[in-house]
Amino acid sequence: MLLYSPSAYYRRSTTLRRLNSPRIRISKPESIADMLFRALNIVFSPRESGGTVVPWRSAAFAKRLLIASINWPPNITLRALEFIEALVAKDPKLEALLSTEDRSADGVYLPQIDDPQLSRPFGTSFFELLLLQ
Repeated sequence: MLLYSPSAYYRRSTTLRRLNSPRIRISKPESIADMLFRALNIVFSPRESGGTVVPWRSAAFAKRLLIASINWPPNITLRALEFIEALVAKDPKLEALLSTEDRSADGVYLPQIDDPQLSRPFGTSFFELLLLQ
């Protein structure tokens, strides 16, 4: 004795299968640059309301990103500049790197040092912006 007709069983099973299956989105794959800037936005935007990124760490990273962007294609360089602009907007202390006036430091940035605080990012400026014009 059949409790369901075959057509009713088929309709019900396909409906359940459609509800349980993940939706497949067909889109173009992300580029490495897309993944890079998505990760950077996650790292440099704190989740806690009171959490902020330390200014010298942001400054050192922005400086390294500018140095690397000199050799990148123009579209990725523009994205790097937009990211650095967002960093400067989040932390007003980074605006000091946009100034080219004389500083009390010797103007030497040490990118080869792994510790961002010891690389002295505030001792110099974003002179790479002049090269990217």
